[in-house]
Amino acid sequence: KRPLERSSEDVDIIFTRLKEVKAFEKFHPNLLHQICLCGYYENLEKGITLFRQGDIGTNWYAVLAGSLDVKVSETSSHQDAVTICTLGIGTAFGESILDNTPRHATIVTRESSELLRIEQKDFKALWEKYRQYMAGLLAPPYGVMETGSNNDRIPDKENTPLIEPHVPLRPANTISKVPSEKILRAGKILRNAILSRAPHMIRDRKYHLKTYRQCCVGTELVDWMLQQTSCVHSRTQAVGMWQVLVEDNVLNHVDQEHHFQDKYLFYRFLDDEHEDAPLPTEEEKKECDE
Repeated sequence: KRPLERSSEDVDIIFTRLKEVKAFEKFHPNLLHQICLCGYYENLEKGITLFRQGDIGTNWYAVLAGSLDVKVSETSSHQDAVTICTLGIGTAFGESILDNTPRHATIVTRESSELLRIEQKDFKALWEKYRQYMAGLLAPPYGVMETGSNNDRIPDKENTPLIEPHVPLRPANTISKVPSEKILRAGKILRNAILSRAPHMIRDRKYHLKTYRQCCVGTELVDWMLQQTSCVHSRTQAVGMWQVLVEDNVLNHVDQEHHFQDKYLFYRFLDDEHEDAPLPTEEEKKECDE
């Protein structure tokens, strides 16, 4: 039923169902009740595009079942978009509707999926009324973001986003030696974006009297990813995205460890393995800014 047609009994039934869904298991009861009043249920087939990179959004979504691909393009063309991660059950996305910033990525259903959708006007009203309960659910700049310089910190449970997507890691013995073209492109896009927006992150670093050329720090890469897109809701999810690049040898630990870690460990992009590593062109920088 549409929101205006729902009886109190309907709302109670929806409330009972949503309480059992991972995405909402830690929501405050009052907030969840309001979501039951204004949310829409969507059952979408595989291959449906919810929105495109650059669009101004109109809805916020939570994944009840199924999964969706997050695609990013370094140009204005959607044909060359690269899948950078997958959103599974318990993840939510679309909070850029709070300030009408353009969508950072294109979202497409990877399989038949069930979603809860909340329209912009209702989501803004919920945010104004229940901001203290929602902060942990949203990516920066709206949500909680850890601060401090302790690179080996363990996230405080109270400050960890309530939505912790499961990020499966393939065992090390399945790591491919030849990167796929799509992962190579994803790595190039991310490296260009870092060099364009935060070039200090890729530099020579000294540790125990040894110099490591042109590398990044694991925690800084996670921090940076959280700041760039509203599609990434937790440090766990950001780690999973960098892990994909590590598995395909597009991002490499300086001592060839096979798993990406949110620690003070050094990683180097494939392009930076060579002394004459290319810098992004002005056109590529412009595309990153867009």
